Amino acid sequence: MSYSVIVYRLCLEKLRSILGSGDAVLQREVETAYAQDICRNNEWFARQIEGGAPRLEEALAAVIHGKPLAARETSQCWYAAELLARYLGKRIGLGSLEGVSSFYLDEVGRLLTTALNIPPHLSFPAILDRAPPLSLPAPNGFPYVGYLTAKECGELSALLHNVDLEQLQGDRETVEGVDDYISLVETVAGKEDVVLFYY
Repeated sequence: MSYSVIVYRLCLEKLRSILGSGDAVLQREVETAYAQDICRNNEWFARQIEGGAPRLEEALAAVIHGKPLAARETSQCWYAAELLARYLGKRIGLGSLEGVSSFYLDEVGRLLTTALNIPPHLSFPAILDRAPPLSLPAPNGFPYVGYLTAKECGELSALLHNVDLEQLQGDRETVEGVDDYISLVETVAGKEDVVLFYY
């Protein structure tokens, strides 16, 4: 089954500063800007909401106002965090890495670490398995959330500079995924952080 990797370039510290800030003005702005997305999310999770999970706007309010969240609410709070990341940041297109299976991410990660010597913890799928970038309870299933700091992107960009993709031993799609990963880190190297959502 294919899922999507969605990436935003932003300042993680700025995103973190919103959590528990009580910023009601920002809350209203986000709700207004993404009203259709909130409606779609609530329709998608209608059964869970009937079972007591919060609506997305309720999870957004809880995240902004620092209200404690029950275990069953963790996924919705991370979808709320994605709304905040979208509001603060700019989405980066990932090409072949946008609609993918976990197996494909594993293959891209294997090529990055074995052929290009990328530190394993900074490759796929490890960047989606590291500790969450925000002080929220870890997601209970989807979405998986990962991040790379501006410094890490700079270090990776230096490692990957002048890579000859034609010399890589892998199928065409996996090599394309490596190329898209390189483009991601070079786009933000040393300038901004990135946060990734996989669902």
